[in-house]
Amino acid sequence: MRVRMGVICGGVPVPGAALLGDVAAGGNVKSADVGQAKAKSGRTTDATNCRTDVTVNGVINSSDVGVIKSQSGTMLPPSSP
Repeated sequence: MRVRMGVICGGVPVPGAALLGDVAAGGNVKSADVGQAKAKSGRTTDATNCRTDVTVNGVINSSDVGVIKSQSGTMLPPSSP
C-alpha cells in the first residue's frame, strides 16, 4: 500500500514463496533436506529447527522425514525479473 499525504494510493505486491520439505531454504527439496530431518529426528520443535517440523506437531520424527522424502525433487519456479 502506498500512502501519499495520508491518502492510500494503491497496493504493493509482496512476493513470497514456500516449498514443503525445503528445510534448508534452497528453493528445492533434495537429499540434504532429508538428511537434516533425520539428524534432528526425536527433538521437539524450537526456534532453531522449526522448518524441519513439516507436519507441524511440535516434534521432528519419521513423519517429517517421510513427507520431506515424498517432496524430493520438487522446486520453486524461477522468480520473475
